[in-house]
Amino acid sequence: MPEKMSMEKVDVLRALGAEIVRTPTNARFDSPESHVGVAWRLKNEIPNSHILDQYRNPSNPLAHYDSTAEEILHQCEGQLDMLVAGAGTGDTLQGSLANSKRNVQIVRLFGVDQTRFYFGRTDTLNKTERLHTRWRGLVTTSSQPCWYQAVVDMVHNPMRRGIILSMSRALNPR
Repeated sequence: MPEKMSMEKVDVLRALGAEIVRTPTNARFDSPESHVGVAWRLKNEIPNSHILDQYRNPSNPLAHYDSTAEEILHQCEGQLDMLVAGAGTGDTLQGSLANSKRNVQIVRLFGVDQTRFYFGRTDTLNKTERLHTRWRGLVTTSSQPCWYQAVVDMVHNPMRRGIILSMSRALNPR
């Protein structure tokens, strides 16, 4: 797990029985020191282990195309002007945008790089180093084969701008 991830996320995973290996945030996606490189090394070392690999799985963006976007369009009654989604792998953005553009002529898309884990109740649980990464750099650094080009505006303060679509937000709406 990259060092930029919050300690609370680490604590939640440990509580679920995970052994956490921290990796440098600035390690290139294809580097042996990256979270992906370490995961593949551990997979090769640990018998009967598997990697789901959301980065290279073409079903990941398709799931958002088929379900997330349809749910959004249904809830908005087809009247969608703007979509704000967590940047993460880019698959929520890519799948939802592709479907939304098919159904709605103009959709403005905002990608948000999460700097806070929303299970947190105090600021001490959410202290992380803020990264100033533009979306294009985030995507090309990851070299995600499933990524399709999209125009994205990075929003550093999404809470003031609109709807946040992310798992952590869905689990803890305020």
